[in-house]
Amino acid sequence: MKEWLSSDELRVIRAFLDAGVRLVIIGGRAVQFHGHFRPTKDLDLLVEATSENAKRLMVALKSLECKVRDPEQFLNLSEDWRVKCAVCRYPVEFLTAINGVRFLDAWTDSIKTSADDLTLRVLSKPHLISSKLNTGRPSDAADVKALQSSI
Repeated sequence: MKEWLSSDELRVIRAFLDAGVRLVIIGGRAVQFHGHFRPTKDLDLLVEATSENAKRLMVALKSLECKVRDPEQFLNLSEDWRVKCAVCRYPVEFLTAINGVRFLDAWTDSIKTSADDLTLRVLSKPHLISSKLNTGRPSDAADVKALQSSI
């Protein structure tokens, strides 16, 4: 299933997984994983909001030699935290919570898959639909319709 992730995304995810970051792939890439192709501009990652995970995230960012404008923002992960940044010039959005889904539930119910010898976790289809309901964004409404039609 490598085709739903680019080589840049796999490189970024590999660094996070090698550092032990607890994350779940969400957003457009999760929509693609569940069978609905649509363009996406970035990689959305749901990350666990713990100090240990924050430290691992910083290790991964350093291993990628990324220059983050405000590295302190990564040290204080909290619920409903959100940061967009370029990781090795690739746009990544980090979130600790999404609409209607908490990290632990997303992690527990995530789909384990592999790509490029990595074991990845992708948001389950029910959680993906739940996270996209009632956001008011037309792209999310289109995603929900497409995901529900393939159930």
